[in-house]
Amino acid sequence: MTGYSEGVRTGSELARHFPLTAAYLAQLPDGASSYPECVSKGAIIRRRLQRLSGDWPRGLLPSAIEDLLANAPASSAWLPSVHQHAATFAYGDVMFDDDAGGAQLLESLRADNQRLLTSRLYRIMFALGNPTRVLRNAEKRWRAFHRGTKLRVIDARPASATLRLEYPAHLYHPITLRGLANAYEVVLAAAGATTAKLEVHVESPTAALVTGGWT
Repeated sequence: MTGYSEGVRTGSELARHFPLTAAYLAQLPDGASSYPECVSKGAIIRRRLQRLSGDWPRGLLPSAIEDLLANAPASSAWLPSVHQHAATFAYGDVMFDDDAGGAQLLESLRADNQRLLTSRLYRIMFALGNPTRVLRNAEKRWRAFHRGTKLRVIDARPASATLRLEYPAHLYHPITLRGLANAYEVVLAAAGATTAKLEVHVESPTAALVTGGWT
């Protein structure tokens, strides 16, 4: 009975101090240990975690997530995607108060992408293409940073596109899917689009469409 009560107490404290993280982990079949076959490059999250400030209660998060918060990964390291998503939510829980809907976290993720994708290296890369060409190459770029998930270009026209992301059940949360759409809006702008608007349509727990257009 003591162990059960401790588990309930710890779970309650996790939800109180890390509500976004707790909600994400709760939907996975094995919490932070889910889907080890799905990995992503550390570069996706490294700079964000390097900016993490403030203190947080130790001992509530799964140890792998707590380690990421304390020690930002190398850009070239392959990490479980679940850990990266959970660490992103934990970052939001630590940095932003009363952000149950994730609005402040999403704004922060957009700003991160804006800084990265408008840097000199990416400006040169995107200057060689246009929005349609960039999206047609999205599958190849996805494979360079992700394993175990699939991004498919369903359609890429001169002013519109549809992408389909496939993944194990609930690996991607609506907030992280919206963050992905925001990232592609920044990419389109960097590639020369004046305006870009993409929407997320969750098809099932294992797939989502990102659709929209630009001028």
